[in-house]
Amino acid sequence: MAGKFWLRYTLRVPTDLAEEGEAALWLVSFAGTPVARKEIFPLDAFRATGSGWPIELGPASLSGTVARGSLAGARWELELESVAPPFAHAHPLVRALRVAKTQLVCSAPALKISGFVEVNGVRHALDRAPGHQAHVWGSRHAQRWGWAHANAPGGRWVEALAAKVPGAPRLALWATEERRVNGPPTLLRTHAVVEPGRLEVGPYRVEADPGVFPGQAVDLDP
Repeated sequence: MAGKFWLRYTLRVPTDLAEEGEAALWLVSFAGTPVARKEIFPLDAFRATGSGWPIELGPASLSGTVARGSLAGARWELELESVAPPFAHAHPLVRALRVAKTQLVCSAPALKISGFVEVNGVRHALDRAPGHQAHVWGSRHAQRWGWAHANAPGGRWVEALAAKVPGAPRLALWATEERRVNGPPTLLRTHAVVEPGRLEVGPYRVEADPGVFPGQAVDLDP
């Protein structure tokens, strides 16, 4: 979403039918002091049409053009205007071989977002603010994972990813609106560093103070 806010709609479906799955809503605000919220729902709180869009999750809904919802002390009403075609991280050959246990698709690498996000009674208005929308799914987490996305005016964007998967070497790729470096040979050769607060992939470097990460600075509710 827009740079000051991060919204996440998630599902966890266990492979063991004896276990209970869950759906969850997440919101993180970096407008001022970081604020993080999370609410967990039973799986049946998630609803979707046969085509996949739109989805409903408890008090929230999401499509390619609209995001609405609320949870403890926060709510949002947003219109999403895509200005860039989707980008799938995995090369078609990698997807065909079914090597990756996790898939990442940036369904809207560049968005213009309008509406508002309200946190703790403070409303933040957005007027065609830059942002993006992505979807991650799979059956296994990476051992180590670094992912960064940035938007600039004019629909420009850059995305960088590095991951270490059990039983496989480190993989890395990057992409912009003009170029994609994600072919099978370059996945292994691309320079990458993943450390707490630091991500380097190809020509791009991202640094942040780990102390302001939501998991470090703010306890997620509940």
